[in-house]
Amino acid sequence: MKFVIILAVVLVGVVILLALVKIQSSPETKDDATAKGSDYEALRSVLSPTERAYLGLLASFLPPGVGVLVKIRLADIFTAKRSLNSERRQAAFSRIQRKHIDFLLVRADDFSPLAGIELDEGRPTSPGAQQHRRFVESVFAKSGLPLMRVQAQEEYNADEMRQQVAALLASLSRPS
Repeated sequence: MKFVIILAVVLVGVVILLALVKIQSSPETKDDATAKGSDYEALRSVLSPTERAYLGLLASFLPPGVGVLVKIRLADIFTAKRSLNSERRQAAFSRIQRKHIDFLLVRADDFSPLAGIELDEGRPTSPGAQQHRRFVESVFAKSGLPLMRVQAQEEYNADEMRQQVAALLASLSRPS
């Protein structure tokens, strides 16, 4: 009887060893094969000209202790509620994982989110663009984070922008 148990343990060990060797020596997966380093090149800038212009002024208006992050995914700001079942949590995560906002104001000491800022390049005309916009607005609103929309421009009026940013920051200190 002991011999049968020892033989079974040895056979299981051999099977596991063979499986590990096969995994290590298997050819590249499709994802690995298409993700060669030579398939990519760096962008000239991660921001559009209108985003760069806005950020340049925005940074000058932020008080000490407030930082700004650019092009941040919603999934880096929000998470699905833990109370949801696993299927619904995964569906909720899938809806936010590939969407981003242009700017996120954060507390500089701990990077906790304060407010989002979206530059609108024009009125969304397609139903998909309108749905995307409503979804992002809803996520921010229901989580209690303010979201400010700004019409994208080649140049921004500094006084007007200073007032908008001041109003946004003032809204953070007011109780909801």
